[in-house]
Amino acid sequence: MTVVLMVTVMAGSCRQCAAQDFKPNFYCTDNPCNDVSYEVSGETGCPHTDHACLCVDEAFVESFPAGCECRDGLTRTVDTSGTSPSGFVCGPCTVCDHFHIKASPCMPEQDTVCVNCATACEPGAYVDACGSSSVACEPCTSCEAQSQFEAAPCTSTSDTLCCDACADAEQFVAEPCTRTTAATCTACTRCVDGLEFELRACGLTTDRVCQACTTTCAGPHEHVVTPCTPTSDAQRGCLPGYFESVPETPTSSRECIPCPQGTTDHDRDGTTACMACPFAITNTTANAGPCEELQCAPGTSGSQSCQPCAPPSHYQPLGGQTMCLNTTLCRPGFVEEQPPTPTTDRVCVACGHGTFSNVTADV
Repeated sequence: MTVVLMVTVMAGSCRQCAAQDFKPNFYCTDNPCNDVSYEVSGETGCPHTDHACLCVDEAFVESFPAGCECRDGLTRTVDTSGTSPSGFVCGPCTVCDHFHIKASPCMPEQDTVCVNCATACEPGAYVDACGSSSVACEPCTSCEAQSQFEAAPCTSTSDTLCCDACADAEQFVAEPCTRTTAATCTACTRCVDGLEFELRACGLTTDRVCQACTTTCAGPHEHVVTPCTPTSDAQRGCLPGYFESVPETPTSSRECIPCPQGTTDHDRDGTTACMACPFAITNTTANAGPCEELQCAPGTSGSQSCQPCAPPSHYQPLGGQTMCLNTTLCRPGFVEEQPPTPTTDRVCVACGHGTFSNVTADV
């Protein structure tokens, strides 16, 4: 690259330039003019193959081959006014404020580089101090799990705010701490035994919430399955012998229907299905309990429901039977000693000496 400074220099001495030769802040180069200079057309002082470049305001030719540079304290910036032929001007260097640190100094070809203190620290750390050329980062504090809680998270410019928990387990923090004041503790609400239960426990920063116990049933075939406790409401369900065909929802009641004939609510739990019994049971519908407890008693029988065995013609000594037994008829020569009952047969004895019976007797 050929660069010619338009100043006449002689070895060992200097002389006064002629008026037509003196061109301050002007240089010739084979390359295009740099950012803070612009090409001058029609300049005869440079060879026809060179570019004739003139510095913008506040720039000067300091050395070769650099060409024009901004004066001390100034830096190359984009011309926003639209008046510079090169599109750049020499403007004042940026001064970092107290929210920024100077990452690199101002130079003629590059402005000051300022870094926001808030972004200067790595994740998990915050800015403890910010100076003109340095920043102090500190690791974020972790609150103690059992004795403290986090009132404010760690940010890029502030540490975690940890508040001390209330010493009494029956107190909660009503007003959290600040960076200058301690937390305010308040006694937790107490639920009334038997009338209220704890809907939400007392926490570090929240009061206990109590709710009235349920004391009534929504439908005629419901009952209280389990009573209200200090931590749970009373639980309602279908009566024994009924099962839940439609469960309860926040907006509708449950529906309870009786166990059909021949079945039983074997576990007395309305949420389970009714069980079919392999033998006749006492009631026609709404049976509750194991089948064995509901089978037809001695003196009764049936396939669907229990019917009494009617003497003098029928009896049944066993339970759970589907049919009654025929009573015994006293044959000729025998008479009835003991009449039948629903559970016992007729007892016949032979006629005594000198007597007889020539008929079959059922009475």
